[in-house]
Amino acid sequence: MNKILAIILLWYIYSPLMFAQSGVHIHGGSFLKRVEYNMSLYENKFNLDSKIGIDKEFFGDRNAMVEFLFEIPNDEAVGFRIVRDSLIENYILEFKYFRPIPKNYSISKRFAGLLYQNMVSFITNFKAKRDFPELSKEAIEEMSQNPHIQIETIIFVSGESERVTFRTVIEDELWTLWVEKPQGNALKMLNFCRQMIADAKSDKFDEKNYLSLLKELSFDSQ
Repeated sequence: MNKILAIILLWYIYSPLMFAQSGVHIHGGSFLKRVEYNMSLYENKFNLDSKIGIDKEFFGDRNAMVEFLFEIPNDEAVGFRIVRDSLIENYILEFKYFRPIPKNYSISKRFAGLLYQNMVSFITNFKAKRDFPELSKEAIEEMSQNPHIQIETIIFVSGESERVTFRTVIEDELWTLWVEKPQGNALKMLNFCRQMIADAKSDKFDEKNYLSLLKELSFDSQ
């Protein structure tokens, strides 16, 4: 018996609200871009509704100007965020690890600003392309009526591959981008962030090593 495998991708991570865009994230996994209020509508507190699991454990007390989380199934989750130290009017880069003790580094306003600008540009300009041949309505109907053809549906869901969370605050809005198996500029941003985390873990982090890299990163058009 002839067997035709029709693969239907259901693209979601945390929410049924999903949409496809065109651009450089090709041959990657599912993604979700979410924009919501930074503060609760009814209480004077941060809106933390989209944070669950390790995301909530790492960043569940506030929404920082920049947040990054990298998760690999059955492996260690790592991340960082930038918070402002109101006492000395400086910025703190907090590195988060699932097992090791978190590490904090004081960073300059310049470095914090460049990282924030790149994160804003990357998230707001993120594009993705679903590089998968679509079956026509007529082809699907013909196959469904043919007893010698078996149609199977495969559902790809979150949790099966590495997942990255990029988050930033733009005025009154909280912008979050979740990406599985990132490609293109998403992979470029991931590698940059992971290198900082690795250097911090080995006590080698120095913002001067990243200033030139931040200037070279460009996400204005994807």
